[in-house]
Amino acid sequence: MHDDIARCLLNAGFIYDAGIENQEKALECFLRLVEDYQGSDYVLPAFYQLYKIYDKQGNTPSANYYKNMIMRGFPDSDYANLIRDEDYYLEIAKRNKMAETEYEEIFQLFAEGYYRQVINRASSAVQIYTKEYTLIPKYKYWNAIALAKLGKTSEAITMLEGIEKNHSQSEIVPLV
Repeated sequence: MHDDIARCLLNAGFIYDAGIENQEKALECFLRLVEDYQGSDYVLPAFYQLYKIYDKQGNTPSANYYKNMIMRGFPDSDYANLIRDEDYYLEIAKRNKMAETEYEEIFQLFAEGYYRQVINRASSAVQIYTKEYTLIPKYKYWNAIALAKLGKTSEAITMLEGIEKNHSQSEIVPLV
């Protein structure tokens, strides 16, 4: 129940800020969220919105307060990275595109029967694109299927079991 209210406050704040352009009402929503629902997962995005609104208003002390709340309390978060580097999301999009292109190339290699190259490229991709979590089980899947095509059935089964165990939420799991 509390999480639902926190989520509603965050969404209302977004609507007031970006949709209706009523920053005062947005501030009310975000402030209530961070004060009343401190343990919620929605506090961090609310901190970031408070930082952005206060910064836009020229209220440097308040902007710095929420910036510091993010940088000290959530130093490894995407919000902290975005504060450090405004082009952070552009870099993420670029990496995602590279990872998707690599996946497409691995699939093409598999379709053409180049199983050893699939194994090498998929193994490398798992190491290189660690932050592109949704593609990791897919790389591993094609690696396992290529192993099976090369007659390395026990290695393939072990890899498929690992996918099922470690990536249970992946869309690839029903294929395993």
